[in-house]
Amino acid sequence: MKILILSGDYVEDYEIYAPLKALEMLGVDVHVVCPDKKAGDKIQTSLHFMDGWQTYTEAPGHPFELT
Repeated sequence: MKILILSGDYVEDYEIYAPLKALEMLGVDVHVVCPDKKAGDKIQTSLHFMDGWQTYTEAPGHPFELT
């Protein structure tokens, strides 16, 4: 089985890594693409830390290589 994940620059880190790794563990062939990018390019992810009920801090996550 093959799955294509559509992503964008500065995607939430866990929104890309969690499904990718879970599907890979099941033996699924997963490809991740981003508009205006090609395989091998990297996109920046982001991390969000909840500071309270309605506030959060945004920080750079990991660079993610597109397949």
